[in-house]
Amino acid sequence: MFMKKIKTMTVIEKFLQKYSAKSTIKTYRSFLKQYFEVIGQNSDTYFKQKHDYPEDVLKYWRHLNEKPPKTIATSLACVRMFLSENDNELPSKFWRGIHNRTKGTRAVTEDKIPSSQELKRILSHADVRGRALFTTLMQSGMRIGELTEINISDIDFSCNPTKIRIRAEITKTGNQRYCFIGQESTDALESWLEHRETFLNASKSRAKALQRYYNREPPSNTKNEKVFPFSIGTVRDIWNRLLDNAKLSEKDKRTKHHKMHPHVLRKYFRTHMSLTVPVDVVEALMGHEGYLTECYRRYTIEQLGEQYLTGEKDISVFETPVNLSGINESLKEKEEQIQRMRVDFIEGELKRQKMETEMEKMLDEIKKLKEIKK
Repeated sequence: MFMKKIKTMTVIEKFLQKYSAKSTIKTYRSFLKQYFEVIGQNSDTYFKQKHDYPEDVLKYWRHLNEKPPKTIATSLACVRMFLSENDNELPSKFWRGIHNRTKGTRAVTEDKIPSSQELKRILSHADVRGRALFTTLMQSGMRIGELTEINISDIDFSCNPTKIRIRAEITKTGNQRYCFIGQESTDALESWLEHRETFLNASKSRAKALQRYYNREPPSNTKNEKVFPFSIGTVRDIWNRLLDNAKLSEKDKRTKHHKMHPHVLRKYFRTHMSLTVPVDVVEALMGHEGYLTECYRRYTIEQLGEQYLTGEKDISVFETPVNLSGINESLKEKEEQIQRMRVDFIEGELKRQKMETEMEKMLDEIKKLKEIKK
């Protein structure tokens, strides 16, 4: 039985090898597992025998009928690619027919992008961990799956703004990129990193206690380099508790999901940053593939950071960063004025000295003329 389970996963895992993002792999694995459960087949033997693949897909589609349109579309896209990878390409006409029979195309849950005041209210209930988590999401435009996978070594606090490297293996597109966070997030992250080790030690102690209780092996002592060493589910749980505490846990009547889920922080970033920064730069910072290549061709990483700084004030909640560019220009102008005054003063002093010398000469000449007159 155990060997059969290993073989069952082989075809699926082989298909999933082409993807790098852990969140995508996890989602597609779940869809394919569900697909084979619904049609009552084993993935290990599925392609070794002749099957009515269109009928299997329709059976799965009917099972998904009550799901949100976006979930249905993603599930079927996964199955379509899986079948194609295993040399069972179904006609485009067949897929168009399913698409046309599926009601709606957008996500069912009604999103609500929080205002700056609402975010301030939510984050005021957060501890050092929650504040670091959600200010970073809010000011970087990262996906949650990317945030939970970044390592401490990926953050460069020496830059202004703070720069974060999102490694290729954790991005949705499989391409490395950089994003930035403002001073608000930087302060929250630095504070979290000071407390992180204490949090980890406490978590390990609880895990060991549970392992002893259930008479299992203790957890591995492998050093964890992740900035936020917990799952996406944990992130959502923390966020939902903050919504409850802030009395902002409004839910969609149909799906029962929160309207302000963590993903809206990414939408908040795009909406507010686009007020000042060019849209193509914002989209590239968020990791949208269609903009990355062109944007990286036009701008250096440093120039993208400079663009980010111009919009930082629009994505700050607790404080508005001081724009030093005007101050620096004013200081430069004042220094130039002082320099000119110094030059004028020196020139005036030289003129004064010259006039005193000439006056002394004239007085000497007058004195001599008076003596001659006598």
